[in-house]
Amino acid sequence: NEAALAAAKDKREKVLDSDFESARDKVTMGSPRKSMVMSEEQKLATARHEAGHTVVAFHTKTSDPLHKVTIIPHGGALGLTMQLPEEDKYCATQEEYEDRIKVLLGGYLAEKMYYGEKGSTTGVKNDLQRAKAIAASMVKEFGMSSLGPIYNSSGNDNVFLGREMAMTRRGDISEAVSSKIDKEIRVIIESCLKVAQGILRHHKVSMDSLVDELMEHETLNAEQINKALSA
Repeated sequence: NEAALAAAKDKREKVLDSDFESARDKVTMGSPRKSMVMSEEQKLATARHEAGHTVVAFHTKTSDPLHKVTIIPHGGALGLTMQLPEEDKYCATQEEYEDRIKVLLGGYLAEKMYYGEKGSTTGVKNDLQRAKAIAASMVKEFGMSSLGPIYNSSGNDNVFLGREMAMTRRGDISEAVSSKIDKEIRVIIESCLKVAQGILRHHKVSMDSLVDELMEHETLNAEQINKALSA
């Protein structure tokens, strides 16, 4: 539907591949906010943040292929790194979850590398929230930690509203167990942080090159990304 609307807007009788491309971007990333004016300093900060995500994704084994990276604002985001799976996936391995966390932390780490320890921005909030949510699921739902096959989810799989609160009040979930869970979540995030940091440090030159390309073109496709990061 979105592709057909794009074709009609340009008064064309046929839908082109480019219409489907723009339609997919609109559905997955939101409409581009081209009217939003960013300073060169803000554009550079966004380019560095997205380059961090992109470089880590490029150099992690199980990450989905990179499709596009842009510093044109879409929806509520100032920039976006888009990955597309090669096939439908119905489950994920521990390594895949860890690689997802590494990619999410890439933007945060890039900001630290370019601007120092106190240089990260509020733009990392969503990345950090998603990274913690993945780590929490690994520990509490999938048995992917040293705690083993425990199940301690606060998801929507409870039959009765408030059941988890009642369990907590009865002491079924002790403070000791909660403390161990929090510790394991932290262990996973810190481990991924260390690996992602090593990737960015090792590939700093190609990350700088990617930042320059983003500042010049604003949006890079898969071929352009591969060229910049393979040099």
